[in-house]
Amino acid sequence: MDTTDNKTAFKISELAKRLGLNVRTLRYYESIGHLRNPPCSAGGYRIYTASDDERLRFVLEQSA
Repeated sequence: MDTTDNKTAFKISELAKRLGLNVRTLRYYESIGHLRNPPCSAGGYRIYTASDDERLRFVLEQSA
């Protein structure tokens, strides 16, 4: 994967929408270790990258 993809930042609501998930579901995946604990913006928003998107797509694909 191109490293420039990792510079794309998403808020938790944006990532949830991209994946068709609920925000609570993303927080659950964080709590069980499927997602890293993301850094937060100055405003306190969780910030996710394209790598997080790709990882969750893989997890979701495996559980289907």
